[in-house]
Amino acid sequence: MDMKVEFHYVFKMLNCPVLPLNFAPYAEHLLKVLQELQAGAETIREEFSLNSLLRRAEEFRDIARELEDKVRSIPKKGRASDSLREELNHCLLWVSRHINPVVHSDAGPTEQLSMETFGATPFPRINEIKRLAEIGDPGKPEFQFLKTKLLRQRNAVEDGFYQANELIRKTLERLRLLTL
Repeated sequence: MDMKVEFHYVFKMLNCPVLPLNFAPYAEHLLKVLQELQAGAETIREEFSLNSLLRRAEEFRDIARELEDKVRSIPKKGRASDSLREELNHCLLWVSRHINPVVHSDAGPTEQLSMETFGATPFPRINEIKRLAEIGDPGKPEFQFLKTKLLRQRNAVEDGFYQANELIRKTLERLRLLTL
């Protein structure tokens, strides 16, 4: 049965005109995880928060829905639809490349990902926000060191969302022009 499922998945991936990647439910899940992380660190919200990252994640959720609507509206056949599908596939592939590493890994862009820990904890880069909340005292040096580390890591995650959002936005604009 496992082999049938795997074969079906590979067959579908190879024969789909548009990659079967729907980021809308994924974006909704990511937003919930980020909200839970922020809720777990309410005591230090004045010192460190995920507000800017939450806004990027909300934007990602909204435009991912718009992208999915566009994917569903593409005709199955036709010359114009070939260029639309090509544009969408490029976008879906690169959105995945921007989002997945920052969501599932703490490796930098030039570091090798460890598949032992990839995906084990969502947002491993900023997961230490819980520890920052446990320290709690902004006067402690360990609090300041960890806060600085988390600021850099939050910026890296936010940049992944920014890159994905920009790519989706530009793709939707090009698709509007192609369908005129």
